Amino acid sequence: MGAGNVRDMASEHGFAFCATKWIGMASEDVPNVVSALTDLTRFQTVADRLQQGMLNFIFLGRAMTEGFTGHQAFQTADGKPLIDTKTQLTYDGNSQGGIMGGALTAVSPDIRRAVLGVPAMNYSTLLNRSSDYPVYGQVLSAAYPDKLDQQIAFGLIQMLWDRGEANGYAHHMTNDPLPGTPAHKVLMHVAFGDHQVAPVAAEV
Repeated sequence: MGAGNVRDMASEHGFAFCATKWIGMASEDVPNVVSALTDLTRFQTVADRLQQGMLNFIFLGRAMTEGFTGHQAFQTADGKPLIDTKTQLTYDGNSQGGIMGGALTAVSPDIRRAVLGVPAMNYSTLLNRSSDYPVYGQVLSAAYPDKLDQQIAFGLIQMLWDRGEANGYAHHMTNDPLPGTPAHKVLMHVAFGDHQVAPVAAEV
């Protein structure tokens, strides 16, 4: 939220940005992720937390459109709201936000448009192509040293991951909205040659 490009965008276009942590892959989740990589039978806990992260963003969006403006911190001196609650709620996420934003867009009852920057889906394809993976790969390799076993494991845990990332919701992201959700328009900004979020996972 404090990045210069986000501040510039907010200033230039009059946007009110708000964010929360992506629970499931936030800093406080690192011990659980490490534990799950040493015993993949625990991996469902990662997917469950990712679903909680999506729910947190849904509640945050609802607070922006229905709650915050009731508090004087979000009002002018004469009591007028500083956030235009009549404008549709839009999502803009990059990197992890672009990856998880696809699932959020599909399940949100309020988001109608989304920008997914440096997006991807199917973590089992994305994970060991990422430059961030070697640290976690050491943990996995200590418990599952055979590289073939690791690839089989990625395929198996993807079935759990599907409920907590865009791979499980892609069919409902635009043309076939889930019950209780609106139709969505999604703009993808793919970073060509990205060494952290492989473009092949955006092509998926």
